[in-house]
Amino acid sequence: MEEITDEVVSRLDFGDLELAYQFYCWYAKSSDFSVRKSHIVRNTCMETLQQTFVCSCVESRCGYEAMFRVHVHFCTGQWYVTCWNFDHNHLLLDLKLSCLLPGHRKMSASDIMQVENYRKVGIRPPHMYATFANQCAGYDKVGFIRKDIYNEEGRMRKQHTSDAIGALKYLHYLRKKDPMMYVSYTADEGSRLQRLFWCDTESQLLYEVFGDVLAFDATYKKNKYLCPFVIFSGLNHHNQTIVFAAAIVTDETEETYVWLLEQLLVAMKGKAHCSIINDGDLAMRNAITRVMAGAFHRLFKFEEKWKEMVATFELEDNTWIAELYEKRMKWSPAHLRGYFFAGIWTTSRCEAFHAHVAKYVHSGTNLINFVEQFQRWSKVATENIKDKYLDSAMYWDSQLMAKYATLVEVSRQVCKAAYRDEDEYDKMLHFLSNEVRRLKSKKNSEPCIDDNDEQADQQGDNYDGILDPVVVRIKGCRQVGVDEYGKQRRIQKCGQCGGSGHNKRSCRNRLRNANDYPLETYKWKHHSIIVDVDATLIAHEETHYNDQR
Repeated sequence: MEEITDEVVSRLDFGDLELAYQFYCWYAKSSDFSVRKSHIVRNTCMETLQQTFVCSCVESRCGYEAMFRVHVHFCTGQWYVTCWNFDHNHLLLDLKLSCLLPGHRKMSASDIMQVENYRKVGIRPPHMYATFANQCAGYDKVGFIRKDIYNEEGRMRKQHTSDAIGALKYLHYLRKKDPMMYVSYTADEGSRLQRLFWCDTESQLLYEVFGDVLAFDATYKKNKYLCPFVIFSGLNHHNQTIVFAAAIVTDETEETYVWLLEQLLVAMKGKAHCSIINDGDLAMRNAITRVMAGAFHRLFKFEEKWKEMVATFELEDNTWIAELYEKRMKWSPAHLRGYFFAGIWTTSRCEAFHAHVAKYVHSGTNLINFVEQFQRWSKVATENIKDKYLDSAMYWDSQLMAKYATLVEVSRQVCKAAYRDEDEYDKMLHFLSNEVRRLKSKKNSEPCIDDNDEQADQQGDNYDGILDPVVVRIKGCRQVGVDEYGKQRRIQKCGQCGGSGHNKRSCRNRLRNANDYPLETYKWKHHSIIVDVDATLIAHEETHYNDQR
């Protein structure tokens, strides 16, 4: 940058403030440092008159004067340079690393669309960043860092005012394409989402054929509200796991499972099961007895020679063994003969499906992304997508993203080739403006379906009043104040006053005046050594305190 001298800088004029900032950013990137916007001077009408740009290290250096200041000309409106200093008192980075400084990192529109496409299919930000590095042939050529991807994902999530409303509207958007899809939900007294149940047309058709045996189980930590996720599954004629319905609940009470089973019966046109398999949860068993009294549900495969086992291991006085024996009608093969369970012995198939879902959702996933990922990656949805792809009746999101990226790249090349020539610039600007107006008028003339339109359902509720669910305490977690062995934890107390709820540093007694304590008790403590304060020092402090009074 030897050609940029003080004389050259003093003659610089910029059409607007953004051009001045881009110039200094270009100079900073070429000189291996980054800049940021600093002090602004405005008039009484809040119009910007002066702007200062500084190095990003200005706060961490003493006597740091590197800056670039521009001021607006009142007559012409041009921005001219009033003060500048290009000297730095710190080491500059290599050119290979300067692109990773905050002032030079930027995600283009095509990069953001690609991140959105990756997010929809469950790819994590570290894997996204590795993909960008592979495309650009190096991490230093990507133009941003992994933290920028996390920030962009956060902005995407914040676009929705409510997770609950977004999830409900997404499900009803799917129902507009699938009219037979069933969606039901309830809210608590505070208008917070309490239960959400849904199943599509294909699940209902599968249930009609293979719904004689039902297995359902709940899994945890699959969304940021820690709401249990319940899957209703079964088995087809190829011994493959199929999904009948799914639900998100905020608790696992008997009433909740009763509601889920009732909604399942409504969605499946009242067809009940002959056999139900669960993990032995008491609330589940009671709900099955109340809703589907004629269904026979089992727990686990019976181990033969029960009495011999009890005698061999001396378990006659074991309470748990006695309770398990009382439930033998629910899990013993000798008592289950004649009932059809399709070869399903436990809920392991549900747990395997939970492990499959865990690849794409986690405890930080919001409700909207959770429903999207489940619809995309459940085995039923995968088969549905495959059939539609063979029929060539749908567009994948990746195809739309690729088309968008292609148009962005072609537009960039057109702008790069035409902006230097005045005639070409005017011609292309006129052409593109006409095309934008034509496309907008075409879009407005076409009948569009608003995804947020209310569609009359079995409840007819308005989604605008539904709030996000509260973060729940999942079943099995320890009680507050109890350790892993069930013992009450010792409450921590303050070392100053002996009270609870605070420590010695935040104790109010520590902030009292010095005259509240006898002077002869003043001592300094360090570990196990106690040193008395010098008497002259105490007298000096007492005299100073009395003078203040």
